[in-house]
Order: sequence, then structure tokens, then C-alpha cells
Amino acid sequence: MAYSFARIGAVLSMKVEDVFIQNRRLWVRLHDKGGKQHEMPRHHDLDAYLQAYIDSCGLADAPKGPLFRTIGRGNDQLTTTPLTQPNAYAMVRRRAAAALIPRSRNAMASAAKQAQTAFTTKSGGEIVSEIDVAS
Repeated sequence: MAYSFARIGAVLSMKVEDVFIQNRRLWVRLHDKGGKQHEMPRHHDLDAYLQAYIDSCGLADAPKGPLFRTIGRGNDQLTTTPLTQPNAYAMVRRRAAAALIPRSRNAMASAAKQAQTAFTTKSGGEIVSEIDVAS
């Protein structure tokens, strides 16, 4: 998920109810490896993206359902099935190819390291959340 540097597994396991308002700010709850749970405020841009996604897809009616879902074959409607990691990676590869980003693993790792460096520099050298960089 953009702006969070969260592991893909933690993001894909989110339920709709894991996006909530606390003190007038949007927060997300991530369920990480080993049963760890992290609650954190989100970047203001992500607030708008997540809220628009939830509203436009009508997900607020099913708080116990998965936040990120698959699309049904032939009808282009969201299902109640959670999006899997292979499907998420395929989606990212399609978007990267459309944006003419090279597919090689080294190029992807290099881009991730550049993003990490830019984020660390922008935050004054302080890493404020866990960063999982593909190796």
C-alpha cells in the first residue's frame, strides 16, 4: 500500500473495518506475521484514495469483508474473495509494463531502494515505519 511500506501480505489481509477514523484522522490496522497487529495513522493522500475506493466500491456495507478483492470473470464486479499475492504481483507487473518500467528483478530492487532512500531523506533520516525491500 502506498505511503505505508507495509508487507504485501499484511495489506492483502486487511478487512474493510481495518480502515477507521480516530481523532479526525484515517488510521489502518495491519495484521502482520506472528499475529502482530499495528495501528497507524495514514498519509493525508492515502486518506482520500482509501475513502474513495471504499465509497466507490460500496465496501462500507461489509465491514468484515476483505478490503482488497478479486474481480469476477466476465462481469467485472468485485467478489467477496480476497486478492491473493500472485494476483497482486501480476497487477503490479501489468501496471509497471504499461508505465514502461523494466521488469528485471534487479531494476525492481533498485527502484525500491531508491524509494526507501528518498523516503528516509525526506523524513530527516528517521524511518517511521517498517520497510520491506525485496532482495
